[in-house]
Amino acid sequence: MTTTESELAAQAEATIEHLNSNHADTVLFLARHLTATPGLVDAEFGGVDMAGVELTVIDDAGTRVVRVDFEAEVASMDDVQTQMFGHLAAARAADPDGELTSMEREMAQQDVIPTRVVTVTAVADVVPGIRQITVGGIRGHIPLGPDDFFLMILPKEGFEHQLDGDLVFADFMAMAEEEKPAWGYYTCRRFRPETGEMDMWFVLHDHDGVVSGWARHAEVGDRIAMWGPREAFEPPADTTSYLLVGDETGLGAFAAVLEAADGGPPVHVVVESDDGLPVLDLPARHKDTVQWVSRDGAAHGEGTALVDAVAGLALDTTGLYAYGAAESREVTAVRKHLRRSLGMPAVQVQMVGYWRREI
Repeated sequence: MTTTESELAAQAEATIEHLNSNHADTVLFLARHLTATPGLVDAEFGGVDMAGVELTVIDDAGTRVVRVDFEAEVASMDDVQTQMFGHLAAARAADPDGELTSMEREMAQQDVIPTRVVTVTAVADVVPGIRQITVGGIRGHIPLGPDDFFLMILPKEGFEHQLDGDLVFADFMAMAEEEKPAWGYYTCRRFRPETGEMDMWFVLHDHDGVVSGWARHAEVGDRIAMWGPREAFEPPADTTSYLLVGDETGLGAFAAVLEAADGGPPVHVVVESDDGLPVLDLPARHKDTVQWVSRDGAAHGEGTALVDAVAGLALDTTGLYAYGAAESREVTAVRKHLRRSLGMPAVQVQMVGYWRREI
Protein backbone atom coordinates (compact mmCIF):
# COMPACT_ATOMS: atom_id res chain seq x y z
CA MET A 1 0.00 0.00 0.00
CA THR A 2 1.47 3.37 -0.99
CA THR A 3 1.59 6.33 1.36
CA THR A 4 -1.23 7.95 -0.57
CA GLU A 5 -3.38 4.82 -0.28
CA SER A 6 -2.55 4.55 3.41
CA GLU A 7 -3.55 8.15 4.01
CA LEU A 8 -6.77 7.68 2.05
CA ALA A 9 -7.60 4.55 4.03
CA ALA A 10 -7.10 6.48 7.28
CA GLN A 11 -9.30 9.32 6.03
CA ALA A 12 -12.00 6.88 4.94
CA GLU A 13 -11.87 5.25 8.37
CA ALA A 14 -12.22 8.67 10.00
CA THR A 15 -15.24 9.49 7.82
CA ILE A 16 -16.95 6.21 8.69
CA GLU A 17 -16.22 6.67 12.37
CA HIS A 18 -17.60 10.21 12.25
CA LEU A 19 -20.86 8.79 10.92
CA ASN A 20 -20.98 6.09 13.62
CA SER A 21 -20.22 8.53 16.43
CA ASN A 22 -22.17 11.61 15.37
CA HIS A 23 -24.90 10.38 13.03
CA ALA A 24 -26.05 6.99 14.32
CA ASP A 25 -29.60 7.69 13.15
CA THR A 26 -28.29 8.39 9.64
CA VAL A 27 -26.34 5.11 9.65
CA LEU A 28 -29.49 3.21 10.66
CA PHE A 29 -31.51 4.99 7.95
CA LEU A 30 -28.86 4.08 5.35
CA ALA A 31 -28.62 0.49 6.59
CA ARG A 32 -32.37 -0.05 6.33
CA HIS A 33 -32.22 1.13 2.72
CA LEU A 34 -29.01 -0.65 1.72
CA THR A 35 -30.16 -3.99 3.15
CA ALA A 36 -33.83 -3.54 2.20
CA THR A 37 -34.64 -4.39 5.81
CA PRO A 38 -36.94 -1.74 7.34
CA GLY A 39 -37.09 -3.67 10.62
CA LEU A 40 -33.47 -3.05 11.58
CA VAL A 41 -33.16 -1.73 15.13
CA ASP A 42 -29.47 -0.82 15.08
CA ALA A 43 -26.58 -0.53 12.63
CA GLU A 44 -22.94 0.46 12.55
CA PHE A 45 -20.38 0.83 9.80
CA GLY A 46 -17.32 -1.39 10.20
CA GLY A 47 -14.20 -1.99 8.15
CA VAL A 48 -13.79 0.16 5.07
CA ASP A 49 -11.49 -0.17 2.08
CA MET A 50 -11.25 1.43 -1.33
CA ALA A 51 -13.96 -0.83 -2.77
CA GLY A 52 -16.61 -0.81 -0.06
CA VAL A 53 -17.61 -0.87 3.60
CA GLU A 54 -19.02 -3.39 6.04
CA LEU A 55 -22.26 -2.90 7.95
CA THR A 56 -23.08 -4.61 11.24
CA VAL A 57 -26.86 -4.71 11.53
CA ILE A 58 -29.25 -5.92 14.21
CA ASP A 59 -32.88 -6.98 13.81
CA ASP A 60 -35.21 -9.55 15.38
CA ALA A 61 -33.17 -12.35 13.80
CA GLY A 62 -29.97 -11.23 15.52
CA THR A 63 -26.73 -9.60 14.45
CA ARG A 64 -25.09 -10.01 11.07
CA VAL A 65 -22.45 -8.32 8.93
CA VAL A 66 -23.16 -7.32 5.35
CA ARG A 67 -20.87 -5.90 2.70
CA VAL A 68 -21.78 -2.71 0.81
CA ASP A 69 -19.72 -2.27 -2.34
CA PHE A 70 -18.99 1.18 -3.68
CA GLU A 71 -20.20 1.88 -7.21
CA ALA A 72 -16.56 2.37 -8.19
CA GLU A 73 -13.28 2.07 -6.32
CA VAL A 74 -12.63 5.33 -4.51
CA ALA A 75 -9.50 7.34 -5.26
CA SER A 76 -9.97 10.34 -2.99
CA MET A 77 -11.68 11.50 0.16
CA ASP A 78 -14.23 13.32 -1.99
CA ASP A 79 -15.07 9.98 -3.60
CA VAL A 80 -15.87 8.42 -0.21
CA GLN A 81 -18.12 11.32 0.75
CA THR A 82 -19.78 11.27 -2.66
CA GLN A 83 -20.59 7.58 -2.21
CA MET A 84 -22.14 8.23 1.20
CA PHE A 85 -24.14 11.24 0.04
CA GLY A 86 -25.33 9.22 -2.96
CA HIS A 87 -26.59 6.42 -0.73
CA LEU A 88 -28.29 8.98 1.52
CA ALA A 89 -30.00 10.63 -1.45
CA ALA A 90 -31.22 7.25 -2.70
CA ALA A 91 -32.52 6.32 0.76
CA ARG A 92 -34.36 9.62 1.02
CA ALA A 93 -35.85 9.20 -2.46
CA ALA A 94 -37.23 5.85 -1.32
CA ASP A 95 -38.70 7.44 1.83
CA PRO A 96 -39.48 11.06 0.92
CA ASP A 97 -41.89 11.67 3.78
CA GLY A 98 -39.81 10.17 6.59
CA GLU A 99 -38.25 12.22 9.39
CA LEU A 100 -34.99 13.87 8.36
CA THR A 101 -31.82 12.35 9.78
CA SER A 102 -29.28 14.34 11.77
CA MET A 103 -26.95 14.53 8.77
CA GLU A 104 -29.71 15.85 6.52
CA ARG A 105 -30.63 18.46 9.12
CA GLU A 106 -26.96 19.42 9.46
CA MET A 107 -26.57 19.77 5.70
CA ALA A 108 -29.71 21.91 5.52
CA GLN A 109 -28.39 24.21 8.25
CA GLN A 110 -25.00 24.87 6.68
CA ASP A 111 -26.21 27.79 4.60
CA VAL A 112 -27.95 29.49 7.53
CA ILE A 113 -25.31 28.99 10.24
CA PRO A 114 -23.38 32.26 10.34
CA THR A 115 -19.66 32.71 9.90
CA ARG A 116 -18.63 35.57 12.15
CA VAL A 117 -15.38 37.46 11.94
CA VAL A 118 -14.22 38.18 15.50
CA THR A 119 -11.30 39.89 17.19
CA VAL A 120 -9.13 38.60 20.02
CA THR A 121 -9.75 40.77 23.09
CA ALA A 122 -7.81 38.84 25.75
CA VAL A 123 -5.32 35.98 26.07
CA ALA A 124 -4.59 34.17 29.35
CA ASP A 125 -3.26 30.77 30.39
CA VAL A 126 -5.78 28.79 32.45
CA VAL A 127 -3.03 26.34 33.44
CA PRO A 128 0.24 25.47 31.69
CA GLY A 129 -0.70 23.96 28.35
CA ILE A 130 -4.26 25.32 28.18
CA ARG A 131 -4.77 28.84 26.88
CA GLN A 132 -7.99 30.81 27.11
CA ILE A 133 -8.55 33.12 24.17
CA THR A 134 -11.39 35.61 24.39
CA VAL A 135 -12.92 36.87 21.17
CA GLY A 136 -15.26 39.82 20.90
CA GLY A 137 -17.60 41.43 18.42
CA ILE A 138 -20.10 38.53 18.49
CA ARG A 139 -23.56 39.71 17.49
CA GLY A 140 -26.80 37.75 17.50
CA HIS A 141 -25.42 34.53 19.03
CA ILE A 142 -28.08 32.34 20.65
CA PRO A 143 -26.52 29.42 22.59
CA LEU A 144 -27.83 25.97 21.67
CA GLY A 145 -26.56 24.13 24.74
CA PRO A 146 -23.62 23.76 27.11
CA ASP A 147 -21.33 22.35 24.43
CA ASP A 148 -21.80 24.96 21.69
CA PHE A 149 -18.89 24.41 19.33
CA PHE A 150 -17.52 26.42 16.44
CA LEU A 151 -15.31 25.85 13.43
CA MET A 152 -12.46 28.29 13.99
CA ILE A 153 -11.13 29.32 10.57
CA LEU A 154 -7.73 30.93 10.18
CA PRO A 155 -7.41 33.67 7.58
CA LYS A 156 -4.97 32.79 4.82
CA GLU A 157 -2.19 35.13 3.92
CA GLY A 158 -3.54 37.58 1.38
CA PHE A 159 -7.15 37.17 2.53
CA GLU A 160 -7.01 39.12 5.80
CA HIS A 161 -8.29 42.24 4.06
CA GLN A 162 -11.50 40.41 3.25
CA LEU A 163 -12.34 39.84 6.92
CA ASP A 164 -14.49 42.94 7.11
CA GLY A 165 -17.83 41.57 8.28
CA ASP A 166 -19.96 38.49 8.84
CA LEU A 167 -20.17 36.06 5.95
CA VAL A 168 -22.03 33.03 4.74
CA PHE A 169 -19.84 29.93 5.11
CA ALA A 170 -19.83 29.27 1.37
CA ASP A 171 -18.69 32.84 0.73
CA PHE A 172 -15.79 32.45 3.14
CA MET A 173 -14.76 29.19 1.52
CA ALA A 174 -14.86 30.86 -1.89
CA MET A 175 -12.11 33.23 -0.71
CA ALA A 176 -9.61 30.39 -0.93
CA GLU A 177 -11.06 28.32 -3.73
CA GLU A 178 -7.74 26.78 -4.72
CA GLU A 179 -6.44 26.10 -1.22
CA LYS A 180 -8.81 25.90 1.73
CA PRO A 181 -7.94 27.81 4.90
CA ALA A 182 -6.89 25.92 8.02
CA TRP A 183 -9.49 25.26 10.69
CA GLY A 184 -10.38 23.28 13.80
CA TYR A 185 -13.44 22.73 16.02
CA TYR A 186 -13.47 24.32 19.48
CA THR A 187 -16.10 24.46 22.21
CA CYS A 188 -17.35 27.63 23.86
CA ARG A 189 -16.27 27.75 27.50
CA ARG A 190 -18.52 30.68 28.36
CA PHE A 191 -20.38 33.43 26.51
CA ARG A 192 -21.16 36.92 27.82
CA PRO A 193 -24.01 38.35 25.72
CA GLU A 194 -23.78 41.73 27.47
CA THR A 195 -20.32 42.30 25.99
CA GLY A 196 -20.50 40.04 22.93
CA GLU A 197 -17.42 38.13 24.14
CA MET A 198 -16.72 34.41 24.21
CA ASP A 199 -13.99 32.48 26.03
CA MET A 200 -12.52 29.41 24.33
CA TRP A 201 -9.88 26.98 25.60
CA PHE A 202 -7.06 25.82 23.35
CA VAL A 203 -4.70 22.99 24.27
CA LEU A 204 -1.10 23.91 23.45
CA HIS A 205 0.64 20.74 22.30
CA ASP A 206 4.39 20.17 22.38
CA HIS A 207 4.37 21.07 18.69
CA ASP A 208 2.53 23.76 16.78
CA GLY A 209 -0.53 22.26 15.17
CA VAL A 210 -2.49 24.27 12.66
CA VAL A 211 -4.91 26.06 15.00
CA SER A 212 -3.10 25.33 18.27
CA GLY A 213 -0.05 26.99 16.72
CA TRP A 214 -2.16 30.08 16.07
CA ALA A 215 -3.38 29.95 19.68
CA ARG A 216 0.18 29.75 21.00
CA HIS A 217 1.06 33.01 19.27
CA ALA A 218 -2.31 34.80 19.35
CA GLU A 219 -2.36 38.41 20.45
CA VAL A 220 -5.04 40.96 21.26
CA GLY A 221 -6.25 42.47 18.00
CA ASP A 222 -5.81 39.30 15.91
CA ARG A 223 -8.81 38.33 13.78
CA ILE A 224 -10.29 34.92 13.12
CA ALA A 225 -13.52 33.59 11.63
CA MET A 226 -15.83 31.24 13.51
CA TRP A 227 -18.65 29.19 11.95
CA GLY A 228 -21.38 28.09 14.32
CA PRO A 229 -22.83 27.33 16.72
CA ARG A 230 -23.51 23.62 16.54
CA GLU A 231 -23.97 21.14 19.38
CA ALA A 232 -23.32 17.48 20.03
CA PHE A 233 -24.37 17.08 23.69
CA GLU A 234 -28.01 16.01 23.32
CA PRO A 235 -29.08 13.67 26.15
CA PRO A 236 -32.50 11.98 25.96
CA ALA A 237 -35.23 13.46 28.11
CA ASP A 238 -35.24 10.40 30.41
CA THR A 239 -31.53 10.62 31.27
CA THR A 240 -30.82 9.89 34.95
CA SER A 241 -27.00 10.02 34.96
CA TYR A 242 -24.11 11.24 32.84
CA LEU A 243 -20.70 9.84 31.94
CA LEU A 244 -18.19 12.29 30.48
CA VAL A 245 -14.99 10.80 29.03
CA GLY A 246 -12.07 12.68 27.50
CA ASP A 247 -8.61 14.15 27.49
CA GLU A 248 -7.41 17.74 28.01
CA THR A 249 -9.11 18.90 24.82
CA GLY A 250 -12.51 18.09 26.31
CA LEU A 251 -12.04 20.02 29.56
CA GLY A 252 -13.70 23.20 28.31
CA ALA A 253 -16.81 21.29 27.23
CA PHE A 254 -16.87 19.24 30.45
CA ALA A 255 -16.62 22.38 32.60
CA ALA A 256 -19.50 23.98 30.68
CA VAL A 257 -21.64 20.83 30.99
CA LEU A 258 -20.97 20.58 34.73
CA GLU A 259 -21.87 24.24 35.27
CA ALA A 260 -25.09 23.78 33.32
CA ALA A 261 -26.01 20.61 35.25
CA ASP A 262 -27.36 22.65 38.18
CA GLY A 263 -29.99 20.42 39.85
CA GLY A 264 -29.79 17.76 37.15
CA PRO A 265 -28.62 14.14 37.29
CA PRO A 266 -25.23 13.16 38.77
CA VAL A 267 -22.18 13.24 36.52
CA HIS A 268 -19.15 10.96 36.53
CA VAL A 269 -16.17 12.39 34.65
CA VAL A 270 -13.18 10.36 33.43
CA VAL A 271 -10.27 12.50 32.22
CA GLU A 272 -6.90 11.35 30.94
CA SER A 273 -3.73 13.27 31.81
CA ASP A 274 -0.01 12.57 31.56
CA ASP A 275 0.41 11.41 35.16
CA GLY A 276 -3.16 10.87 36.31
CA LEU A 277 -3.08 14.04 38.41
CA PRO A 278 -5.71 16.78 38.00
CA VAL A 279 -4.85 19.32 35.33
CA LEU A 280 -7.35 21.80 36.76
CA ASP A 281 -10.35 21.92 39.08
CA LEU A 282 -13.64 21.17 37.37
CA PRO A 283 -16.88 22.75 38.73
CA ALA A 284 -18.26 19.47 40.06
CA ARG A 285 -21.11 19.35 42.57
CA HIS A 286 -21.16 17.14 45.67
CA LYS A 287 -23.01 14.40 43.81
CA ASP A 288 -20.58 14.49 40.87
CA THR A 289 -17.30 12.56 40.71
CA VAL A 290 -14.15 13.32 38.73
CA GLN A 291 -11.72 10.49 37.98
CA TRP A 292 -8.28 11.29 36.55
CA VAL A 293 -6.41 8.48 34.81
CA SER A 294 -2.78 8.31 33.73
CA ARG A 295 -1.51 7.76 30.19
CA ASP A 296 1.16 5.65 31.87
CA GLY A 297 3.90 6.82 29.56
CA ALA A 298 1.89 6.66 26.34
CA ALA A 299 2.03 9.63 23.99
CA HIS A 300 -0.90 12.05 23.94
CA GLY A 301 -3.64 10.39 21.88
CA GLU A 302 -2.24 6.88 22.16
CA GLY A 303 -2.73 4.06 24.63
CA THR A 304 -5.87 2.61 26.19
CA ALA A 305 -6.18 4.54 29.44
CA LEU A 306 -9.65 5.92 28.71
CA VAL A 307 -11.31 2.72 27.52
CA ASP A 308 -9.62 0.73 30.30
CA ALA A 309 -10.96 3.16 32.90
CA VAL A 310 -14.49 3.05 31.49
CA ALA A 311 -14.38 -0.76 31.25
CA GLY A 312 -13.48 -0.82 34.93
CA LEU A 313 -16.57 1.12 35.98
CA ALA A 314 -19.64 -0.62 37.38
CA LEU A 315 -22.06 1.25 35.14
CA ASP A 316 -25.82 1.13 35.39
CA THR A 317 -26.63 1.90 31.75
CA THR A 318 -30.34 2.43 32.37
CA GLY A 319 -30.87 6.15 31.87
CA LEU A 320 -27.14 6.75 31.33
CA TYR A 321 -25.95 9.27 28.73
CA ALA A 322 -22.29 8.97 27.76
CA TYR A 323 -20.50 11.89 26.11
CA GLY A 324 -16.86 11.77 25.03
CA ALA A 325 -14.40 14.37 23.77
CA ALA A 326 -10.84 13.26 23.02
CA GLU A 327 -8.57 11.87 20.31
CA SER A 328 -10.67 10.13 17.66
CA ARG A 329 -9.35 6.59 18.08
CA GLU A 330 -9.54 6.77 21.87
CA VAL A 331 -13.19 7.79 21.98
CA THR A 332 -13.93 5.26 19.24
CA ALA A 333 -12.66 2.52 21.56
CA VAL A 334 -14.88 3.86 24.36
CA ARG A 335 -17.89 4.03 22.05
CA LYS A 336 -17.39 0.45 20.88
CA HIS A 337 -17.15 -0.76 24.50
CA LEU A 338 -20.34 1.04 25.50
CA ARG A 339 -22.29 0.03 22.41
CA ARG A 340 -21.02 -3.52 21.85
CA SER A 341 -19.96 -4.78 25.27
CA LEU A 342 -22.60 -3.02 27.36
CA GLY A 343 -25.32 -2.88 24.71
CA MET A 344 -26.11 0.81 25.10
CA PRO A 345 -28.35 2.18 22.33
CA ALA A 346 -26.95 4.80 19.97
CA VAL A 347 -29.17 7.57 21.39
CA GLN A 348 -27.38 7.23 24.75
CA VAL A 349 -23.82 7.42 23.40
CA GLN A 350 -22.15 10.42 21.80
CA MET A 351 -18.38 10.15 21.42
CA VAL A 352 -16.80 13.06 19.54
CA GLY A 353 -13.32 12.89 18.07
CA TYR A 354 -11.98 16.35 18.94
CA TRP A 355 -8.72 15.65 17.15
CA ARG A 356 -6.89 12.84 15.39
CA ARG A 357 -3.28 11.87 15.99
CA GLU A 358 -0.97 11.30 13.06
CA ILE A 359 0.04 7.67 12.45
